[in-house]
Amino acid sequence: IHKAFADTIQAKSKHWVGVQGTNGNGNFYYAGSDRIETAKLGL
Repeated sequence: IHKAFADTIQAKSKHWVGVQGTNGNGNFYYAGSDRIETAKLGL
């Protein structure tokens, strides 16, 4: 789901892969130093 449409999704928690942010309030962010590290964090 594109981040622009996230507010329309009714989910208890949202996991963002490849997006920088601070975890909390039901949001979890996974962004590594490159594509491979980001993929590992998202698994």
